[in-house]
This record gives sequence, structure tokens and C-alpha cells, in this order.
Amino acid sequence: MTADDVEPALEMFAAVAAEGRWVGTEADADWVERRVRWRASLGAPTHRSVVAVCNGDVVGSAGVDVTGYGVAEIGMAIAPAWRGHGLGGELLDGILEQARDLGAHKVALQVWPHNARALALYRGRGFCEEGRLVRHYRRSTGELWDAVVMGLVLDTESPGSPFGDEPLIG
Repeated sequence: MTADDVEPALEMFAAVAAEGRWVGTEADADWVERRVRWRASLGAPTHRSVVAVCNGDVVGSAGVDVTGYGVAEIGMAIAPAWRGHGLGGELLDGILEQARDLGAHKVALQVWPHNARALALYRGRGFCEEGRLVRHYRRSTGELWDAVVMGLVLDTESPGSPFGDEPLIG
């Protein structure tokens, strides 16, 4: 994503948010603040964004932020007319490449449980379900939505914890 892509990408993302069912951001978001954050992130050393453009229109976008502990958190959005045609896979592959380039050892994401297409895409790329946040996100309607937590380990060579995976209590 370049500075010239921010405005059309934001417009596409706002349209997806207005649908009220695919991304966490809702239609009543602070779009001025979001624009400022997106522009500022373009030069950040721990962030990358990619866009999909067709005939000059931004039809999809994805972003990755790498935390201080090396986990890349990703998100993506696709314009309605472009869903179901393989664009999600292309965006995901592109953002995973960016996560690797940024040195992430793992990629994490959250997805709504009703988003079957996204769940299938992530599973198809090797993501595993790591848990569920139950009634975690309050929507502007007052509803409480669950989210599925998924992860993809990129570094399988580094050693794991020397203390094992068993809980100490209980």
C-alpha cells in the first residue's frame, strides 16, 4: 500500500464495515482517526499493508503488525463483488510473506465464527484454531459476539518452553 492507496482502501474498508458482519470495525468508526493511523503506519518498521487493485479500484486490503514478542497480527477485507474468486487467498499469501519478511515467528488472527469462507481459507493455509473468545465483542447493536482465535506457526525450528505444556495448577 502506498500513500495514494490509503483513501481508496479506506473507502473499500468502510463499505465492508458498513455490512456489519465481516470485520470488527463498524460503520460508526472514527474514520478520520483511522485515516491518520493508516497513513502513519506506512513507514512503521513493524507494519505492512497490501492492496489488491483491479482497473484502478482497490478491491481488497490486508495488514500485518508484528508485536514486540514476534507475533504477527493480521486482518483483511475484500469488496463484496470480489469475494469467492480467490482474491482472499492471494491477499493472505501476500500478507504472510510480509509477516515472514518482518521476522515474525507466528501469525495470529481473529475471525467471526459465522464467517465460514474465511475460516476455510485460513484452515486451508495451515492455520489452527487456538480457542474461542466467548461473548467477547460488544457490537453497536448491543449484541455480544464470539471470535475464533487462529494461529499459524512460522518458526518450527526454535526450541519451545523448557517447562512443558502442562498447567501447573488444576
